[in-house]
Amino acid sequence: MVLPVYLYLLLLSASTTIKTLNTGTCSVVTASEPSDLEIWTAMVSSLAKSQKLRKKTKMHHSHVQKREEKVVCYTRFVWCFSDESPFEYWDTLPETPEIIETTFNLYTRHNRLEGESLHYDNKSSLKVSQFNASNPVKIIIHGFGGSAANAWVGQMVEAMLEIADVNIIVVDWNKGARLPNYVQAAANSRLVGREIAELIRLVNYERGTVNEDYHLIGYSLGAHIAGFVGTEIKNLSRITGLDPAAPMFETYNPAVRLDPSDAQFVDVIHTNGESMVLGGLGVYESIGDVDFFPNGGKFQKGCSNVLVGALSDIFWGQWHSLCHHRRAIEYFIESMKPGCSFLSVACDDYDDFLRGNCFSCFDNTSCSNMGYFADELLPRGKMFLLTRADEPYCGNQYRVIVNNTQEQGKTWGRLEITLIDVQEYSETFISHKVMKKFKMT
Repeated sequence: MVLPVYLYLLLLSASTTIKTLNTGTCSVVTASEPSDLEIWTAMVSSLAKSQKLRKKTKMHHSHVQKREEKVVCYTRFVWCFSDESPFEYWDTLPETPEIIETTFNLYTRHNRLEGESLHYDNKSSLKVSQFNASNPVKIIIHGFGGSAANAWVGQMVEAMLEIADVNIIVVDWNKGARLPNYVQAAANSRLVGREIAELIRLVNYERGTVNEDYHLIGYSLGAHIAGFVGTEIKNLSRITGLDPAAPMFETYNPAVRLDPSDAQFVDVIHTNGESMVLGGLGVYESIGDVDFFPNGGKFQKGCSNVLVGALSDIFWGQWHSLCHHRRAIEYFIESMKPGCSFLSVACDDYDDFLRGNCFSCFDNTSCSNMGYFADELLPRGKMFLLTRADEPYCGNQYRVIVNNTQEQGKTWGRLEITLIDVQEYSETFISHKVMKKFKMT
């Protein structure tokens, strides 16, 4: 008699062939990006200072100078921002547009290598551009400590133009997102959202596009900026949040962060949703129509812990391994490469997924592909998947069920499985943790 052993493994094979894009490189002057550790340190420091100031203000209000203005209004558009509900806990208002100096650059298949500058308050810049109103519009927004000059921005532009004839607008608000003041950067995100919304209004008026033509892709704080745009511009086609920033956003009123009401379809990739005390930078709660949790959504394979790993990384000089937060970007870019898909399945939680209880795809809502093509199946709810530790991160997932006979004695040990594809590429998986949970009898 054969008795089943309750062992379910989801394994990955890198047998999928990934083709290299040969489109050249966008002429974005690449700038180094702060490490996850630097961003985490700046966030903690900024939040601690802000909290300390608020406490002093409450206890010694007569000795601490408090911001006098409750409302500030900027530019000829009369954008006004209040520090009242639901933003009262921020206790910080956006800086001026002149300080933030947000810029917009347009890329199309006719100008892949050099972006054309657009201005939300100058329609002439749009008239002389390569903007094609017949094509969809993609808007890319970086996060805290970032810049449009970061390498990943150019890579995303290149990958998108390879697979689709679209207008791509890259938003650069690096002076408003600068380290180390995370609290101020979060406040500035409100104004940047207004600026993007104004640009969309201008493009719609001048070129005849409609709100449904726009897909916003925001990373970290940029994801919440996209949410603020959606508050201003109704019925945007889609917003993709790449590991949206957690501090000052998670668990708060949906009006202060990205949420499903901000677009017709909101998809979110969670890669660093652990507690901030343990080095997490991103939101873990579900905030989209569909939320993808690769490898559980807290930490990613192939990355060191932002705190524990920092010591070994400093010793070995391998800062690139502090990568949980930005891995969402890499997954999204890789999802556009031919032959690479991130099949994800609906499940209540990660543990249940690992047990193999959520492995079948019954309909268009029980499975999806994380990344660029997530809107094709229009799933809803929580989606889980595994990835590889190195590029290519995508792979084929398998469930392995081990059976044993009734006569089998007690067994302790590990399970080792080797997958070999048609090109004789092999990968070995060893399970220690699962085997210790049961005895085969």
